[in-house]
Amino acid sequence: MQNLYSDSVYQRIQEYGIIPLVTLENARDALLLGQALMECGLPIVEITFRTKAAEEAIKILKKEYPEILVGAGTVLTKATAKIAIQAGAEFILSPGIYPEVIQYCQDRNVLPFPGCMTPTDLELAQRLGLKCVKIFPAVPMGGLAMLKAISAPFPEMRYLATGGINNSNVKEYLEFPRMLACGGSWLIKKENLKTSNIENLKKEINQAITSMLDLRWNLSQFSILEYIHKTLSDTETLRRLTIQTSDFGRAVNYFLRIGFMEDVTFSEVRKEGAANQETILIKSNSKLVLHLTGGN
Repeated sequence: MQNLYSDSVYQRIQEYGIIPLVTLENARDALLLGQALMECGLPIVEITFRTKAAEEAIKILKKEYPEILVGAGTVLTKATAKIAIQAGAEFILSPGIYPEVIQYCQDRNVLPFPGCMTPTDLELAQRLGLKCVKIFPAVPMGGLAMLKAISAPFPEMRYLATGGINNSNVKEYLEFPRMLACGGSWLIKKENLKTSNIENLKKEINQAITSMLDLRWNLSQFSILEYIHKTLSDTETLRRLTIQTSDFGRAVNYFLRIGFMEDVTFSEVRKEGAANQETILIKSNSKLVLHLTGGN
């Protein structure tokens, strides 16, 4: 069964909200990938076992960037699960339900996320002791309407949606109360890895984070996250920002991760106006004062 042993990984996946999915032809590309993920404040990735480079790529990531939460995808057999876990994978994703893979992971305190798309799949996953499964392919199977329909008899089950997720719909999927996170390859372009274009890699990742958190501000001519990262590397005057988000919890955790944690103080979270709005002041004494408001 999935028990408390996996709660820390489970909670981190929920906090990050997005799991980039990557298929690497060259394991050394994991170095650039890890750098981009860390600099963007999204320390999580799924490396698929669709190429021979997967095992070595996971080893490189866990050696060079141990803070990154690494999952292994396209795991179809117990043998592949063993290779992935020994390489350092901390969670396992599969396109379907493979009981031997699930049991192998559970015996080793590793979270398995089997792919499901029917009530029969969900019933089997529940009997196998799972509390969260991958919905795949989420959009082609009928989207949120279909998911809500087939999940109704399983009120305790939670979901990780992959397949057709992108910047235009990730926010909508994460608003479903039982959605743990969304995954996909849209935010890591292969050409950026092949050409070692870290700036484009970071741009795509930051765009995905902005879409997920629904970040809004009054300086529309600038990218919010690019402006913040520039501000944090600037030693000049203190800057003040007011940003709105519809995902308050994930936004607060994100801004805690991206590098201005030195000498930070917080005001109390307080309700303002509508019942669903919250505000917090994230204050860096030397670089940035961020007034973050949650609510639609």
